[in-house]
Amino acid sequence: MQQDTPSSKQFQSAKGELLLQHCPECGTMQYPPREVCKTCLQHELEWKAVSPQGSLLSWTVLHTSLEPAFQKHLPCCIAEIKLDCGAQLIVQLAIEKPLALMPVIVEIGEGPQGTVLYVASKK
Repeated sequence: MQQDTPSSKQFQSAKGELLLQHCPECGTMQYPPREVCKTCLQHELEWKAVSPQGSLLSWTVLHTSLEPAFQKHLPCCIAEIKLDCGAQLIVQLAIEKPLALMPVIVEIGEGPQGTVLYVASKK
């Protein structure tokens, strides 16, 4: 039986469903996964599927990396996205001319060395 851990949930996310931690006590949706709720410190957290729609908050272009697995993918654009559920993600941005607050949709893919990769594109 597979354990309910952040990495198992990220694996499920990689299969196409965006799952984030949800606090049933205060309603906070959070990312990255934590041991407790970032708002009320509740220990009992749930995993919920969320809409991949949101808006672009900020972005930058990376030209260097000390991680060899990422070096062949440079330069790349990364961004902070605020999902409609309120959680914020750092994602790779697949938009040529991004504009602040533009609507985006987050897709789930595979990054270097089999990691989960979140990619935002125009909605």
